[in-house]
Amino acid sequence: MPWEKYWGSSKDLIADMKTMGKEHFTKEILKVCDSSYELSYHEIDQMVRHNWLNDKCYNQNMSGRYFKSKLKHTDEDRSNTI
Repeated sequence: MPWEKYWGSSKDLIADMKTMGKEHFTKEILKVCDSSYELSYHEIDQMVRHNWLNDKCYNQNMSGRYFKSKLKHTDEDRSNTI
């Protein structure tokens, strides 16, 4: 299956995997979805719930559309977390 070999498109992730080795990384299936729409919804939901759009995470975008590097944050935004 293609997804078994896919780790992501993050340049930082790919570089770290080359440097540290794949054995230092794991993946986990959180949900099996029936459509790309359902997959996008659950991906965004998890990213928001777990604050995976911060600078310490490899995720750079939501659903391939909304890139965190293009978001403008204020100090107030950073202090108001979910």
